Amino acid sequence: MYNYINYFLKRGDEVTVITSKIDKSVRLSSDVDVKKIDLSIWPRIIRPILFDRAVVRILQNGSFDFDLGLERVSSSYLIAPNTHAGYIEKQNKKWRSLSDLIQLYMDKRSFANAHRIFACSDMVKDEIKRLYAIEDRKIVTLHPPVDTNRFKPDPEPKSDLRERLNLPIDKKLFLFVSTSHKRKGLDILKNVFSKLPEDHILLVAGSKIKDGINIQGLSYVKNIEDFYKAVDYTLHPAIYEPFGQIISESIACGTPVIISDRVGAKEIVHKGNGVVVDSLRSADWEEAILSAPIHRFKSEEFRKELSLDAHMEKMMSYHHIANVSVLNSDVK
Repeated sequence: MYNYINYFLKRGDEVTVITSKIDKSVRLSSDVDVKKIDLSIWPRIIRPILFDRAVVRILQNGSFDFDLGLERVSSSYLIAPNTHAGYIEKQNKKWRSLSDLIQLYMDKRSFANAHRIFACSDMVKDEIKRLYAIEDRKIVTLHPPVDTNRFKPDPEPKSDLRERLNLPIDKKLFLFVSTSHKRKGLDILKNVFSKLPEDHILLVAGSKIKDGINIQGLSYVKNIEDFYKAVDYTLHPAIYEPFGQIISESIACGTPVIISDRVGAKEIVHKGNGVVVDSLRSADWEEAILSAPIHRFKSEEFRKELSLDAHMEKMMSYHHIANVSVLNSDVK
């Protein structure tokens, strides 16, 4: 959301943010009008419904030329980074909790109320049409933007970069980035790397794990872009991933990827920048990793296509904006 806020501010627009919570570590420009909806007295499970109703009242009483919502909120233009029905389907859940029912209701309500829905991938667009019966003309695929100033190829030799990061120079290094290891497929990789030669090392960034056979835990790393550039491949055998920002970040750095066909970002992966594995079987992943060539590629054209400027140009082509913008988001 902060990319959008900064983009509109640079255009000279007046920006209003509607939120129920702001992280104290986040510093917004003083030019931003923040409308905070206090829901702290209400049970957490019903807060999304109450937040949405409050947003609708503010939008109806306000005078905004453009309103943009992030996930499960009633707005004219809606960013859809996922669908809960798609998540349930891929997880093969047989029962629905109260939380599931509320999220499904909020998805359906926000999709129905939106004038235009920006789905993060073709996979999510298909879910919105198929699982929520939303007509195709309302939905546009708009891939999340990449910070091209941060994620870019590095002229520094890989050996020097690895030495600086205290990584082995003479090994084949693979990177797995996740804060939700089970859904992102870490169990598959643990099984695979336990059978691979000793010169194949998996680096796991994000949620903390114990080191294993050919596996080294990094925990949270602030300079993840350096690790993208230091490894030979980024891996993502996810069970369900609506897009997968790490895929575009890795490719922007010039590092190829190996991903499952359940990852929305598969539509930006092609021969040269990665491999899509149409299975979650360990044997298929072992074969894909062993047969993957070690190489680099030029990412300049890709970075241009997924830049924030290109992203916003496509988004705003669906609406002529005047002076006032409002972004409504339940910032957590």
